[in-house]
Amino acid sequence: FASNPVENVTIAGDNKTKSPVTFAGVAAIAKACNKYLEHFDVGASSCGGNRLDVMTTVFCEYCRRLRYVDLRKCDLSGVLPASADAWEWAEHLEYLNVEENPLTGGFPECIATLPNLKQLHLGYTKITGAIPEEVATKSN
Repeated sequence: FASNPVENVTIAGDNKTKSPVTFAGVAAIAKACNKYLEHFDVGASSCGGNRLDVMTTVFCEYCRRLRYVDLRKCDLSGVLPASADAWEWAEHLEYLNVEENPLTGGFPECIATLPNLKQLHLGYTKITGAIPEEVATKSN
């Protein structure tokens, strides 16, 4: 990968068929692409059975340039991490989709501090609470 780094990975399923990629596969892809990965789409995949915070830990360790992350319909459970440290990987993030996952808990205020976030998709989750005004009024 050093001579031709991979920046975009799409292994998404569709509304009828899930992509066969597992969480171990997702983690291996993230590790292999390391710091070059910018676009990561594994929506509607079989990487479920894991908590979202486990996935963000992988991103924190290996994927610091991500701009686009689609994790919709991956059966990811847990909560959106509330710690700003858990979102260090997301400095460049513009698009995050976690729709249709059994996520619970409140909306973390630290998401409002992500400087480049333009699209955030949370539909069909069980996330509760108010979305901070900073998110709704972001100029970008």
